[in-house]
Amino acid sequence: LRWEKAVTEKTTAAAGGGVVKLEGPDSCATTDPVGVVPAPGLRWSVRVKGEGVLQTVFMEKDQELGRRRVVVHAPDWVWVDFPLPATPGLVFIAFRFSCLEGRVDADLALLEAGRPLPLLQQGESWTLPAACFFHAGHTDVRRGSVNFRKERDIASVVLYGPKLPLERGRYRATIDFASPAPAGETLGACNIQCEERDRCAPQALVAGAPAALEFEQPASLPVNLVVTFERAADLEIRAVTFTRMEGDPGGRL
Repeated sequence: LRWEKAVTEKTTAAAGGGVVKLEGPDSCATTDPVGVVPAPGLRWSVRVKGEGVLQTVFMEKDQELGRRRVVVHAPDWVWVDFPLPATPGLVFIAFRFSCLEGRVDADLALLEAGRPLPLLQQGESWTLPAACFFHAGHTDVRRGSVNFRKERDIASVVLYGPKLPLERGRYRATIDFASPAPAGETLGACNIQCEERDRCAPQALVAGAPAALEFEQPASLPVNLVVTFERAADLEIRAVTFTRMEGDPGGRL
């Protein structure tokens, strides 16, 4: 985000250590133009807190494509969505929002599409096919898995994501994978990051062994599962499941 006519403040409670304070219609924040194509549920999701009315304006160059308003009533950080107007094809849209009434703090905006992932209660989980992550290798469209070959894929980070918010709490990320390697062969490693910081100790990805990472989500910020590949053997990653652990009171932050 670029801040225009807005007051910014450094704070460790915000993503990236900074927050923009929107108060009055002359205070606004703007994104750089981003290329978008028609997609179901296409929206900007913004992390905010405060009391007020946010208005968004969608711009293609100097042409206004539409606007939305959302009432914010949030003493702690929450995510609010602003659906994008329908477009005929690829367009480059900038997103500008301001506070018409009250005052609202904002610190992060994400461009998303598809059905929003539900807030997980204790013991609940959601599963994402590996193909939904950012990845190298090649995709099995029918299975939704991603495959890496020791003969041609690089030894590096080969899969990461989903970079979508999880509410504050304790979670377990379980990786469903397969390999022709003998049991005990180290295939790579995995870790969980939030704000580019590790949230747990890296764990080896070992043939024939479960791959599960338990981690603390400190705030309602995007979470990033990172998988590296060592080229010891072929590797298929099928899906990743995020589970809210039992006995976790959680809550919003």
